[in-house]
Amino acid sequence: TAAAALVDIYSFYVIPNAKIGECTRYAIILFILLLSIVVVYTSLDIQKNNIEKATIINMAYTDNLTGIRNRRCFEEDTEKLVDEKVNFTVIAVDMNNLKKINDELGHKFGDEALIKVANGLKKFEKYGEKCYRMGGDEFEVLCTHLGSEKIEEVFQEINAELGKTEFFPGMPLTVAYGYFRFSATTDKEVYKVIAQADKKMYEKKMKMKEERRRQREAQCNAP
Repeated sequence: TAAAALVDIYSFYVIPNAKIGECTRYAIILFILLLSIVVVYTSLDIQKNNIEKATIINMAYTDNLTGIRNRRCFEEDTEKLVDEKVNFTVIAVDMNNLKKINDELGHKFGDEALIKVANGLKKFEKYGEKCYRMGGDEFEVLCTHLGSEKIEEVFQEINAELGKTEFFPGMPLTVAYGYFRFSATTDKEVYKVIAQADKKMYEKKMKMKEERRRQREAQCNAP
């Protein structure tokens, strides 16, 4: 632009009838165009960096196999709820018979079963809750809205849906679960609440195994 202005000044004093300011106007237009291009490319670069950053963060908090939140996310979300003094329910979830599926059918079928369980647990997300895969066949759900009655209802729906899949004859896909409430006013150590949820989950798992055993016996003894 400065060079164009010098050209216009030179033309004014040296060239008769020259169009004064024409070079400056063209230079200003060119400058604006170049500036716009720079702004656009800078914005695109910033947007690309933001997308890449968001993708990296998402990967850090997402389970690669199932696509739901992972252990790291669970620990940070739990810590945040405790810090904010929020009452919440921890639900421990365990898929039944994963080892048998992996050993006898292969890990491909085991992965398929885990994905089905994760998709089933997403029913909780309709109510604003969050589900996580902790690793292996272990899952957790954090509930800040639902009470025990609704939690039981949702799990009945989940197991009914999962039960439509049988990797082995007479052995429908199911999950065992247990839950315990964290009170922001009385509880201080969340790991104790998680341990209580785990304990109730294993009690449920044993009851389910016993129920299946009785069903098989009844089928064998049927005339």
